[in-house]
Amino acid sequence: MEHRFTTLQRQCIYYLAHGKSDEETANLLAISVENIQEWKKIPEFAMELERRDSKLLQASHVEYEQPKKRWSVNKKQLVFIFVAIFGLLACVGIIGVFRFMGILSESQVSVDTEIKPRMEQFISYLEQRDISRAYNMFSDVTKDRVPIAKLKELTNGANFATVDQFESLDVRKWTITKRNSVGGELPAGTYIQMTGVITYTNNFNANYTALMRKEEGEWRIINFNIVAPPKKIEEYVKSTNDQ
Repeated sequence: MEHRFTTLQRQCIYYLAHGKSDEETANLLAISVENIQEWKKIPEFAMELERRDSKLLQASHVEYEQPKKRWSVNKKQLVFIFVAIFGLLACVGIIGVFRFMGILSESQVSVDTEIKPRMEQFISYLEQRDISRAYNMFSDVTKDRVPIAKLKELTNGANFATVDQFESLDVRKWTITKRNSVGGELPAGTYIQMTGVITYTNNFNANYTALMRKEEGEWRIINFNIVAPPKKIEEYVKSTNDQ
């Protein structure tokens, strides 16, 4: 019988399998290190983590990092998985097994002109609740698994605080890879995995991670997660309750 992991446990397995330490994973998920250590004692959890580790192949890659800017965020960050199914897809293996056939040079992909505008447009559509246009920016990989109704459902409630009053997006660090067609859950193609900061008009900032794939000449979104400060979420919820 398959063990049913919670969403947090699946995310924890994903981050640990991809090289994050217990401390880094705890910070990303807004849980304690003790939680992670207790989960590791669960046989099914340990077996799944070991299975994920064994599937990840060693591959050379190049990472580019932007100069860091000063900004302040409450250290007790709350993980809000924007469009929770994105995080779920990452956790259950859609990021999958990468077998790379080559590395693209930085000059072949312009993050400032190709990637950043696409991500900003996507978040703007979500802020406007223009679900159809936001959904059309998904990769075919995601569309095969996520119906548009799910996207609409998950932009309601407190999750909407992660895009409310969006101003701009900054790409801080990224990895560009080209994958061949050998096995795994992701098809062959060119991928970019990135992290950065979202700025809001009400003086809040949030961290994000994203995975995109180039399809028919356009970069399309596979996975997108936002880590927003609790105070922003609380203020949004309070403002909606006061209306």
